[in-house]
Amino acid sequence: MKKLFTTIIPFIAFLCCAKAQTKVFREVSDAISTEFKTITQNGALIGYLSFTELERASKDSFNYTITIMDENLNDLGVVKFKELKLDLQSVSFVNDTLCLAYMKSNVLGYDWKSRAERKEALDKGYVAVFAQFISLDGKIAHTFEKKLNTDVQAAWEKIKDGKIGNALIEHPLQMQNVDQKGFCVFYGDKDHVTLLVLTTQAELLWEKYVLERGGQYYMLTSGRDVYLLLRNQTDPMFNNYTVISYNTDTKTGILKYQLQDFERNRLRVVAFDNDPATGKPFISGYIHHTMGINKYQTYKGIEQHMYQGMFTININGHEKSAVKRLFNYWTENVEAGGPGSDFLETTNGFLNEVTAFRDYHGNTYLTGYNTMRMSKWGSVVLIKQDPAKKTAVSHLFAQTRLEAITDNMPYVNRFYSVVSPDTKSTYLIINDKSNTFIYSLDKGKVMRTISRRDGNNRLHIFPAKEGHLMIAEYNKKDKSTTLSIESI
Repeated sequence: MKKLFTTIIPFIAFLCCAKAQTKVFREVSDAISTEFKTITQNGALIGYLSFTELERASKDSFNYTITIMDENLNDLGVVKFKELKLDLQSVSFVNDTLCLAYMKSNVLGYDWKSRAERKEALDKGYVAVFAQFISLDGKIAHTFEKKLNTDVQAAWEKIKDGKIGNALIEHPLQMQNVDQKGFCVFYGDKDHVTLLVLTTQAELLWEKYVLERGGQYYMLTSGRDVYLLLRNQTDPMFNNYTVISYNTDTKTGILKYQLQDFERNRLRVVAFDNDPATGKPFISGYIHHTMGINKYQTYKGIEQHMYQGMFTININGHEKSAVKRLFNYWTENVEAGGPGSDFLETTNGFLNEVTAFRDYHGNTYLTGYNTMRMSKWGSVVLIKQDPAKKTAVSHLFAQTRLEAITDNMPYVNRFYSVVSPDTKSTYLIINDKSNTFIYSLDKGKVMRTISRRDGNNRLHIFPAKEGHLMIAEYNKKDKSTTLSIESI
C-alpha cells in the first residue's frame, strides 16, 4: 500500500469494513457535475479522486467537494470548500501532499441577469492559475494563485457547458510532480511561456520564462528534471520537434536536442513519456519519407508513402551522448516470413488514430487503425520495435472491421495503453462504437470485451490493483457515473 493510503487513514470520517468494488456518483441536478482524476506520483497511479461542483454558495462562489479514494474505491477523505469558478486540470502527489491544479476565473462560467451586469463583470474579469495543496489530515493546507494575461472577453464568447477550459491562453496549463521537491507547473499567456516550480508548502522555488519558441509544448518530469517537447509546424506536411530540459536543483537549462534521424529526415512524434521500466523519458513515432511525399499528388498516395520507418529516442541523461536513438526502417530487420513485410511494403506503415507506448521489456509499439478497406490485415495493426532493432507486425482483428466511433462520441479515444506496475503487464485499450476491448501485450490476446449498454455512454479504463482494472462509465441519460474495480 502506498504511503498516501497508509497515512491518510486517520482523517477518514468512518471506516467501512467491506471493501468497495463499485461506486456510483449521481448528479441530482444540471447544476451539479462530477469529474474523476487519477492520483499519480512519478507517473504511477496511486489512487483516485472525484471533484464535484455543487450549487452556488453566493453570487460569486460555488460549493465544491473533493473525494479521495483508495485502490478499492473506499473513501479515504472528503474535502469541502467554497471558491470562485474552478476547472480542474491536473492532480499529482508527492511528499505526503496532494496538489490540484485549476484554471480559475471570477467571470468565466457565470450567468448574469442583464447585459449591463455582464459588461461590468467582463471589464473586471480575470483568469488565473490556481493550485491547492491538501495535507494528509484532509485539509487545504496551502494555495497558490497567479493571474494570467489573456483575452477574457474572447474566452467568455468561446466558453462551453459552463467550463473555463483553457480560457484561450496561448499554451494550456500542465502540472506534474518533481521527485522529493514539489510540483512543476507550465503554461503560456500573452506575456510569457512559463515554468513554475512550487514546494509542497506552495512556495515559489523557481520561475523560468521559456525563450525557445514553439507552436505547442508538452511537459514531462522525470526525477528532478523537467523536459519540454517543442513542436513547430514548418509546412502543411511536416513538423519540427526539439526537446529541451531543465534541472530544478541547479535551476539551469541542460539539454537542447533537435529530433531527426541520421540522414536528417524529420520525425513525427507520437509518444513522449517516461519508460515504465526505467523511469527515464522516451520519445517515439514515425520517420518521415520526405522524398516519397514529393512524388505523389493525391492524398491517398501521400499517406501511403509518408513514412519510411519508426523510431525510439531514449533520454538517459543530461549530455547529448546520453541520448540514444534507435531507427527501424521498413526495408530492413522485419520479422522474416511474417506478415509484417507484406503490410509495410503496401502501406509504409500508415495508420490512423495512431498511438505509441512502451512495455516493461524495452519494446516500443505503434498501433492504429488500418485505413485500407476490405483489407486482409484487419482493423488494428500493431508494429513492434524491440531493443535489438527488429520489427514485427501483428494484426489484432484480422479479417474484421471495428465499428466507427461516431461524431457524437468525441470523448472516446480509439486506442490508449494501461500499464500495471505490480505485475509489469501492459494492456492496449481498443474502442469502437459498441465495445471496449482489453488486449494483453504479454499474452497476445484479448482478455476482455466490455459491451456498452448505450453507444453514447462514456467508458474509460484506468489502471488498478494487481490483476484488475478500473472501469469508469458515464450514463448521460441517468446523469450518473459508475466506477468499478474488475478482474481482467
